[in-house]
Amino acid sequence: MLAPGSTAFVDTNVLVEALLVKTMSALAIMDLAASEQLVLVTCEMVKHEFDKEILKRASRDGETLDTLLTARQELVTRVGLKVHPNAPDDRVLATWHMLLPTVRHAADIPVIAAAIEVRPHLILSGNRKHFNNRAATKIGIPIFSCGELLDRMTPQGIKLKSLFEDDSP
Repeated sequence: MLAPGSTAFVDTNVLVEALLVKTMSALAIMDLAASEQLVLVTCEMVKHEFDKEILKRASRDGETLDTLLTARQELVTRVGLKVHPNAPDDRVLATWHMLLPTVRHAADIPVIAAAIEVRPHLILSGNRKHFNNRAATKIGIPIFSCGELLDRMTPQGIKLKSLFEDDSP
């Protein structure tokens, strides 16, 4: 059972879903963080990728960059997102050796390495094809999409039982 106030390392797509796509599950996770039921952490690389997505949105959809950057800052402040340094190169290399070919997208390896450094209770990513349960088993940190995590919520906390039994991507 995961108690309220546990730490979740968030991948870029969780932040994008909350700010730009506004999926219900990502917004619910942000509400949990804002009410201090969940502590959200990430790394500099994810923060940079998030900013790149904001720039793409501003140039593609005509939203002003200032509006999006203000919304980003309001989200980060509201949820208390903590940004940790990226993992050192030797940790990234060790993670690369541990996870290939389980994680098939090389760009995800440094993010997972940063998560390993932070040692959160879980990782949140909408990219379950790359951030899969086989990777979770190898690193010893459960990985969920926002919806999967919400599905496991009970009044007592979040059930983690049987996480590593399911080997689906």
